[in-house]
Amino acid sequence: MNIFTITTVKPPHETRTIGWFPTFEDAMAEVENNSCDMYEGCYMFCVIETVAPGLYPSPPEGECWFRWEGSWDEGGYKEITKPHFFNNTVSFGIG
Repeated sequence: MNIFTITTVKPPHETRTIGWFPTFEDAMAEVENNSCDMYEGCYMFCVIETVAPGLYPSPPEGECWFRWEGSWDEGGYKEITKPHFFNNTVSFGIG
C-alpha cells in the first residue's frame, strides 16, 4: 500500500513534510484547500509524492507539483510541472 506525502518547499532548500494520506485524492484535497494554511506566506511550492512502503525508499513512484499563485488571502496552489531546479532531487517527503 502506497502513501501520499505532502511536502511544502521554500526555495532554495527549505522543505517540510506536513502530512501523509492513504489516497492521492485525500492529499490533493488538502493542497487544493490550503488546509491549515500550509502556504504560510512563504512556501511557494508544494509536492505530493507517491511513496511505496519500505526502508530507505526508492525515488517516489510519482510526483505532483504545485506553485502558489495570487495573494496570501485569495491565492492558491496551482498544479505545475516539476520546476527545473528540482530535476535532480527526489524523495522530498521521506528520504
